[in-house]
Amino acid sequence: MSLVTQTTNTTSVFIPPDREALSLMTKLKLDRFKLRKKKFDEEHIEIMKQNNDSAISLYDKVYMLKKSVERLFDEASKERYLKNFDPLLTIAKVNTSTSNNVLENFRQQFTKVIVGGKKRSEYNYLFGLIMSQWLSEQKNEYTTVEMKPTSKSLLTNEHLEKIIFNRPQLDLDRWRHFLQNKLFSFFDKDAKLKDAFEKFKNSTEQYGKLLLKEKVSYNDIRQAIDSLISNDSLDEYRKRLLTKMRLDENTVNEFASSLNLLISDLTDWNWPINGVRGIFRRNLVGKYRCFYEEDFLTAIFLEHLGLKWSYHFKLELKKLFRVLNKKSRDNCSSRSIQYERCLIQEDEYWMASLPDGLNNNSDAFYYA
Repeated sequence: MSLVTQTTNTTSVFIPPDREALSLMTKLKLDRFKLRKKKFDEEHIEIMKQNNDSAISLYDKVYMLKKSVERLFDEASKERYLKNFDPLLTIAKVNTSTSNNVLENFRQQFTKVIVGGKKRSEYNYLFGLIMSQWLSEQKNEYTTVEMKPTSKSLLTNEHLEKIIFNRPQLDLDRWRHFLQNKLFSFFDKDAKLKDAFEKFKNSTEQYGKLLLKEKVSYNDIRQAIDSLISNDSLDEYRKRLLTKMRLDENTVNEFASSLNLLISDLTDWNWPINGVRGIFRRNLVGKYRCFYEEDFLTAIFLEHLGLKWSYHFKLELKKLFRVLNKKSRDNCSSRSIQYERCLIQEDEYWMASLPDGLNNNSDAFYYA
């Protein structure tokens, strides 16, 4: 990732952040329509060829069509189209008198689903072409802004990147050795506690997999927006725009839909090629801090993922802390002040800076 700063006289087009976000979401969906049509076009011919091949058994055709549905459709569609497929297929294998009828029904059903999906991809692509043409014909309503720095920049991009991004590297091997062989080593004799760190690693790995399948909801978006507004990453102008967008239900739903698309192709996501805008703002004590000025879609996307991982790590690290703190609790009376201090540390101080998420009584964002 590179940091973009303005050091020479340049002319650029200023697009309001809310318009920029809506434009990016539109482009994201139009690109998805194009890719989806391309995917169906590439696979449909081969699928139909195998489906009509008399040399392939009925069972193999059904299995091939099932795998095609899994590749071509999203999780919600797969759950709907493949519901009860495996149990019925098992019954068909056992009851040979009805197996051919069941398999033929599945073959016709899956064929209809794939053909229908291909038609929808074509309609969506046509809609995308119409929208793209309409957008290209719109007049440029944005103002051209000429950037004129008053003095020569003291820090070039190269200097800034060296200061901000080239941090000392953590020795991961030594860190893992400390966690596994030193921090939790005194629990080796306790069968219930010695696997605490291993359970933490397993739960984190499983959570990462579940997070990729979890759909981003309306409340998730509002929660991410509330978090962005409550911290110092945005200036007042961008906060006002984001607050206004938060109140628009359609806009929030569009953000949720776009984030689901981004997460489904998370391996392809990357920072913009031309870098991220960096803004330096002065705080109350006179020091300057660099803030990324991402577009709203990227900011909400990263904030959402960050919050989700914060919830997980807060829960799991508090469990680990209770394990580590158990020895201190056991060494004092349950009615002593020290015992109460241990409990307060666990419940009120440890990981207190990480958010808990949505309050059960409202949708307000709060910290423990």
